[in-house]
Amino acid sequence: VDTKNITVTEYLARWLKDYVVPSKSISTQKAYRAIIKSCLAGQIGGIQLRNLQRPALQRHFNELAKSGKSTATISLAQKVLHSSLKQAFEDRIIGLNPASGLRLAPVVNKERMAYSAQEVKEILRLAGNHPFRLGFYLLFFLGLRGGEMLGLRGKHIDLQKGEIQIVEQLNRNGPEVYGPLKTKSSKRTLPISPELAAEIKAGRIRQKEELLKAGIAWTEETPVLSDAIGQPIRHAVFRDEYYGIVSSAGLQSTGTHAARHTCFTIPA
Repeated sequence: VDTKNITVTEYLARWLKDYVVPSKSISTQKAYRAIIKSCLAGQIGGIQLRNLQRPALQRHFNELAKSGKSTATISLAQKVLHSSLKQAFEDRIIGLNPASGLRLAPVVNKERMAYSAQEVKEILRLAGNHPFRLGFYLLFFLGLRGGEMLGLRGKHIDLQKGEIQIVEQLNRNGPEVYGPLKTKSSKRTLPISPELAAEIKAGRIRQKEELLKAGIAWTEETPVLSDAIGQPIRHAVFRDEYYGIVSSAGLQSTGTHAARHTCFTIPA
C-alpha cells in the first residue's frame, strides 16, 4: 500500500481496521471512532501523515482544552493519536512519533458533570449484555469510586443483610493487588436496593458459569468484576469500556467519577 501521501484521517481509518478491530472490544472501537470524529479528523485529519509535527499537535490539544472538552475526552484523544502514530512509526511509515512528549493543558475548572436519570437509564440499557454490566450498576447505584468498585470481592457483599462493605480498593500499580481506601472516612457500609441485589445475583450466576468454563471455582475471594480466569479487571480496561458505552449513548464522559456524582444528584 502506498503510504507516501496518506493523510491522518486515512491512516487512522487503516489503523482502526488493521489493529484496533482485531484486538479491542466493540465498545472500545466505538469510543475510538467517536473520539477520532470529534477531536481529530476534522481538525488535523487533512494533514499528510509525514508532515505532522509536534508543535502543531501541541497547539491542537491546547485548543481542545480551551474549547471546553473534558480532561477525560482530551486524554483519550491523546491516547488514540499516540497509539496510532506509534504503530505508524513501528511500521516505518513515519520517522518519529510527533505525539510523544505532548503536554496536555489543564482544563478550565467548571461544574462537575453529572448525568440525568434518563441518561443513566440509556447508559445502563447499552450496558445490557456487556461483561462489565454489574460494574455500571455499582457505580451509578452506590456512587463508588472506580477503584472501590473494582476492589470489591464476594466476601464484601452480604445479600441476606442487604449490605456492601467498602473496605479496600484495587491498586493501579505496585506489587499488591488491593490497597487501602483513599481516606479513612471512605470505609463504609452501604445498603443494597432490591434492584441492585437482583443485578448482583444475576451477575454472580453469569460469573460462576464463565469461571466454570475455565475450570475455576467461584469463592468469596473472587472479585465481583473479574476476567475469564477470576482475576480483577484493571482500571484502564474498565475505563476504556466505560468510555465506549457512554460515547455510544451520545454523551460526554468526564470519567467514572461522573457516575459517583450522579448517584448523589438523582432522587431515589
